[in-house]
Amino acid sequence: MATAEEKSSRQQAILRMLGEKPELTTQDLAEEFDVSLGTVRNDLVALENMGNIRRSYGRIELLARQRRDSLLLIPSTFSRWARNIGERILSRVTLLDRIFLDDSEASHYVARHLSPNHELNVLTTSIRVAATLAWRDHPGEITMMPGEVQRRDLSIAIDLGDLLPERYRVGAAFCEVSALDHDGGAYVPNRRALELIRVAGRMAEQVHLHVRTDGVGKTDLHMVPLQELEPQLSEIVVDDAALPVIKEMDLDSRPIIVVGDDFTLAGPFNRRAVVGFSLVGADLEYRQTIRESIEDAARAAGGIELIVAETQGDRESFLRNIDTFISHEARIVIEYSPLKDVGPMASEKLSHSGITLIGVDVPIPGSIYYGVNNYKAGVVAGEKATEFVLHEWPEVKPSAILVDMEDHNEAVISRLQGIEDSLHKRLGMHEDRIRRVTSVNELGAARTLLEQELGAVDPETHVLVFGFNLVATVAAYTVVQRRDDRERFAVVGQNLSSEVRKELRRPDTRLIGSVTYHPEQYGPRIMEIVRAVLTDEPTGPSYFAEHEWVPASRLTTLFP
Repeated sequence: MATAEEKSSRQQAILRMLGEKPELTTQDLAEEFDVSLGTVRNDLVALENMGNIRRSYGRIELLARQRRDSLLLIPSTFSRWARNIGERILSRVTLLDRIFLDDSEASHYVARHLSPNHELNVLTTSIRVAATLAWRDHPGEITMMPGEVQRRDLSIAIDLGDLLPERYRVGAAFCEVSALDHDGGAYVPNRRALELIRVAGRMAEQVHLHVRTDGVGKTDLHMVPLQELEPQLSEIVVDDAALPVIKEMDLDSRPIIVVGDDFTLAGPFNRRAVVGFSLVGADLEYRQTIRESIEDAARAAGGIELIVAETQGDRESFLRNIDTFISHEARIVIEYSPLKDVGPMASEKLSHSGITLIGVDVPIPGSIYYGVNNYKAGVVAGEKATEFVLHEWPEVKPSAILVDMEDHNEAVISRLQGIEDSLHKRLGMHEDRIRRVTSVNELGAARTLLEQELGAVDPETHVLVFGFNLVATVAAYTVVQRRDDRERFAVVGQNLSSEVRKELRRPDTRLIGSVTYHPEQYGPRIMEIVRAVLTDEPTGPSYFAEHEWVPASRLTTLFP
């Protein structure tokens, strides 16, 4: 007959095995220990009486298990279905760096079986999942989001708070509360939510509170003193309705983030983030579209005070705007089309003041760039011109004229290089059939230059005319359209203003299409960069606008 010590040892071994393989049956355990089914049943009865397991319809549910001198929650027995789902999840997480697990049985299966060597960051609404991962010394970060403590998670005879000693830690816990009061209490609607916050205060290295209401009816709620969460409480997020209470509380030692109409990305709560926006006068449609897009996106984002300042295209007004942004303590400056010789100076000045510079469409040293990928825009134009030649002029070898503009920096000039490289690669067109001409950036001057250049072309030659920008594009199709021999010319544009769209709708136009950079999308995408900077998220050196080739056949889809 087995001694009491042997029984205890076997029972502890059964708990360990159930922890690793919760699907084990009574028959499996009898075979593992080489004992009778009756002996195993007696062990299971003893474990059930001690509150360690629960038996139901032939299944064994492990409620808690022993580790050193502390008990920890462990999930219930998994059904075959949950196990299959869990296995599918596990097979897909090997290349991920972050996953979310809810309080489902499949999620618990995943938590129990994640590789101990996979530094996977886990977000979860379940204390069971968080505790299981912490118990297994999961190497990744564990973040506990708002959720509830379910009674099925617990052994009723055990206080949950006592099961989670200091060694079981998660990175952060985000907990919702219904109200705060002047005495420093956080109110929650029920005891389970109260238990969740108290457990979070024990487990988490940081606690973030989200206050959802102004505390109406809080006498019916449950209160946990904020002191219980010290020093873990690192941030309080409040809705607008809670501001009257927040303003009267002594909470200067921790950040306050306000959500709603007064949403701000950084404290203190009563101040919006100042963003400067400097641009050369928005007299052109393209510039005006970008300006409106950025202004609309800033309003939609909330919490941003956008200061717009136009320059007159001269050095003095440009630098005066920079000084204005610094005096208003801007966090970020968005610069659209600066003068070439003052961009680096402005960048250095803003950097010295701790202000991040975002350069739009024109790269500035030391800035984050957003705008056109000029080389790619040129390649797209060259490829579409090639398709036109192969389809419409299959028997000829055309030449090309590239209309350039003065005073553009090298990054923008790369657009022409992209056109040339594409023509060389796709059509075998070499430099002897490609000519660059340069005009001042003014429509009348560009027309005059093109009239001279096209008039000098061999009358037997077919010609592709590439506009460098909007002015060059309009000048090109205007001059070609006036010619009696316009059928041997094809114009390839850049930009898609209303004037260009109107020309594309003409049935006899020689403009075969234009590359658009979707200026109407600049604002939302730049605001994504602004948010990342304000919240100290990592940012890259450059972000490119979407490029799209738009022939006449696409106009009705984009501009019905």
